[in-house]
This record gives sequence, C-alpha cells and structure tokens, in this order.
Amino acid sequence: MILKRIHSTASSEFFSNFVLRYPDKQYQTWLGNDQVRVGVDFDYDNHLQENVAAGVISHLTDMSLPTALKYAKRTQDLDTSSIPRFELLFDKVERRFHSTSLRFLSESRQRCTLAEEHQGIMHAELFLLRTLSSFTAARRLINWGYLSEPLAILRSILEEMAWAYAVGVIFDQKQLSKPNPSKCIGAFKARFSAAGLLYGALSRFSHMEFEAQKHFVAIDQANTGVMERSIEFKFFGLLFFSFLLVAHQYVCRDLQRFYAEQHGMQIHLDNIVLPVRHLVGHALMHAQLDRDEIAAELSQIYFNVFPPKSAT
Repeated sequence: MILKRIHSTASSEFFSNFVLRYPDKQYQTWLGNDQVRVGVDFDYDNHLQENVAAGVISHLTDMSLPTALKYAKRTQDLDTSSIPRFELLFDKVERRFHSTSLRFLSESRQRCTLAEEHQGIMHAELFLLRTLSSFTAARRLINWGYLSEPLAILRSILEEMAWAYAVGVIFDQKQLSKPNPSKCIGAFKARFSAAGLLYGALSRFSHMEFEAQKHFVAIDQANTGVMERSIEFKFFGLLFFSFLLVAHQYVCRDLQRFYAEQHGMQIHLDNIVLPVRHLVGHALMHAQLDRDEIAAELSQIYFNVFPPKSAT
C-alpha cells in the first residue's frame, strides 16, 4: 500500500514548482532528459499520434477530421513545458558534468609514462570512469521518486571516489594491494571535508536503521503503510546527488594537477562546482527545509561542502 506522506518539509507549491515532473501517467516517466514509455516495446511517430488523437476527438465530438486535427495539434503545442525550470537547469549541469568528466578521463595519455609508485592513478581513472554510469542509474531512480535505492548507489560511488583518491592522488600502496574503500573515507575528508557527514547520511538512509527507516512509514487515521516513492524523496535525492558531483570533480582536479605538474600535460576539465553550488544553494535557501531531520542533515552537508565566505 502506498500512502501520501502526512508531513511536509516545504510547501506543496515549492515541490510543484521546483521538483515535480509532468506528465505523470501510468505508462510513461521521465529519465533525465529522455521520455521513455514503460511497459511497451515500441513508440509511434508524432504524425501517427496526431491522427489517432484527431480520430478519437472527431468520433466523440461533432467535429470534422480536419478540424479535429487542428484541435489536437493546438492542445499538443500547449504542453511544451512539462519539466520545471529547476530540473531543466539540473539536467543541463548534469549533462555538462558527464560530458566533461568523460572527455577528461578518456583523453589519451600516450605521451605519459607513469613511475611505478604512480601506477595507482590508472586504477583511479578506471573507477572514476565507471562511476559515471552509476550516476546515471542513481539519477533515474531519483527521478522516479525513490530514496533508499539511489542512496545505496550514491554510497557506493562515494566509496569508489574515496578509494580512487587514496590510490590515485595520495598513492596509498596498501589500498592498491588490498582494497578497502570504506576505510578510505577518513583520508578523503582531507580533500572533501563533507565526506564523513555524507557517508554517514547515505549509510543511515540506505541501510536498515530504524531512526532513518521511520521516514518511509506513513500513517493516517485509517491505515498504516510503507511509502515507496514521494516528491520529497526525489528532491532530497537530487541534493545528495549534487554533492557527489562535486566530490567527483575534486578528485578529477587532483588528477588534472598531477598531469600538469609531473608531465606537462594540460587536460581540460569544465568547472561544474560553481553551477552546482548556485543550483542547490538556491533550492536550499528558499525551501526552509530545516524543519525536517533529513533536510537538516542535507543543510549541514551543504554548508560543509560550500562553507560561507567568512569561514574560508
């Protein structure tokens, strides 16, 4: 049984304007910027859909087919903005992150001969490249309104990035011979100070810990149920996702600096930290989310990732 959440950490208008995606129909959903029909193996072109819609309109109303065609086209044109601007901006930043990270990690290093003690950098780059598909999988689950499931993926991504930092940036030979990613979180805090807070939150909300799992239980006067998906979950997932984008770029910047200093190679990497800060900072500052436990923790992580200017 799926019930509505009884309490809200922000006004319904906030989630309608910034988070909720339309259309929300039985057989279709949004995956990033791609519309995918779930449950069918085929799709129809726009011309055929317009004619089918016009035929239905003509049959059910007193309209000729040409008039119904004009009506169907006009109503279709009205529904051009089915994704809120916040998510369109988020999609744009995510695409930029993915494209610049993919280009940076896949660019040829043929002119570079690594010393034996620097061999870990190749393993780090492979793991960082692999996490890009994990980000895609997590984002799709977030778009569907899940929370625990994408956070489990994000937790794994954070572990992989911490391990990549250990073997590819500080060149921890022990981690290279006997990998233990969870043990790398402490060292990663030297580069990404929010790593500990973020890892703790991701672990709590993706594992069977009662204090976190209570957020998935909904109660009203007649029923009790487990909530599978919600708009709030989706928004919280986007924030967790954003912080991991920043962490990924920090590790890539360290690798970029290594190649520049040690081998004179200039490998381009777009700055996605500032766009992410602007995006999630706007959402957090206007949502007044400190009334909820999850949101309060996200706010704490936010100010750890992006400390106020007076604290830097």
